[in-house]
Amino acid sequence: MKKIIALCLLTFMLFSLCGCNDIGEVIEDDQASQAVKVDAAIYSKPYDESVKEEFSQLYFYGEAGFEPTVIWFNSDVTNLELIPVDEDVETSVITRKGDALCRFDTIKAGEGLVIDIYVPELIPDTVIRYTCGSKQYTYEIASNLRDGGILFIPVQNMIEE
Repeated sequence: MKKIIALCLLTFMLFSLCGCNDIGEVIEDDQASQAVKVDAAIYSKPYDESVKEEFSQLYFYGEAGFEPTVIWFNSDVTNLELIPVDEDVETSVITRKGDALCRFDTIKAGEGLVIDIYVPELIPDTVIRYTCGSKQYTYEIASNLRDGGILFIPVQNMIEE
């Protein structure tokens, strides 16, 4: 019974976050493809063939046949990883679940990363971690139920195993 209540609370919180402007701010008002600003360093929007011309280079990860998303950065980033995780619904503790799915040493400003992975609607199971300047950023990759695509939820604490 506690798990059902916790799952309901998590679902409610996730829907609340989807309507919250603190996580993302729309910087383009184009209905076909909206770019979401997470912070000064990371952006995302749905990927299609017309997007190729916007980037000097595209890197690809995944061939799941889901909704591919292109991620790009304002400035050069290093040590980018997509990491599988488990999240305990009752405690909201995020735990690393194995090796990184992929790694990129450097992605420069003007380049993009296209990810085609399954993004669950309720409990995120992948984080993106990268270094920009001297600061490391870690975000859960979550489904944006309001606008479609993905959004990034800052991770404050992750247990490394």
